[in-house]
Amino acid sequence: MNEVSAAVWHIVHTNPRSEIAAACRLGEAGYRAFAPHCYVSKVRDRRAPHIRHLVRRQVFSRYVFLGVINPEQGLWAASHCAGVQSLLKNGDKPAVVSPRFMAAMFARCEPDGWMREADDNPTVMEQYQIGQKVRITFGPLENLIVSIARLDGRSTADVEVEMFGASRPVNVPLSGIAAVEA
Repeated sequence: MNEVSAAVWHIVHTNPRSEIAAACRLGEAGYRAFAPHCYVSKVRDRRAPHIRHLVRRQVFSRYVFLGVINPEQGLWAASHCAGVQSLLKNGDKPAVVSPRFMAAMFARCEPDGWMREADDNPTVMEQYQIGQKVRITFGPLENLIVSIARLDGRSTADVEVEMFGASRPVNVPLSGIAAVEA
C-alpha cells in the first residue's frame, strides 16, 4: 500500500492565489498536499489576439487536496497553516474525498502535479517524430507545412517555420498539427 492510498484525503480552501504556498506549508507540517495544475493558452494583449502564451493555472482554483497519513495527526495544524482559509466540511465534520477519485487524479497527473491533457497520451506522442513534416491546423499559420524540430514529451512541439528567408522555431500544441502524408 503506497502513501497515496494509505492517506485519508480532505479538501483545503486556500486564500486567493495561495494554492502553492498553502501546499508547501502543509507539506512542512507533515501532511501530504496535492495541488494539480495545467497549462492553458491565453491572450495577454488584446491588441494582438493571435499571439497566445502558455500560462500555469491551478485545476481547482483556491483548493488543495490534503492527505492525512497518520490518523493521530489531526487536522488542527492544517487549518492553521499559512495560506489556508478553511477545511471544506460536510456538516460539522471535515469532508472526506473518495479514494477512487484521488486514485483517478493521481493517475492523470505527473508526480509534480502537472495534469496531462486528455489527448496527451503515448499514442498521440508516438505518432510524431523529429524531422517529420506536419501541417498546422489552426491560427495565423493554418495550413502551413512545417517540420518538427523538438517534442517536449508533454503536449507541444517546436516546429521550424520559414519566415523572411530564415528558419524560426514556433511552439505549437500537438492538437494543432496533423501529419502530412508522403
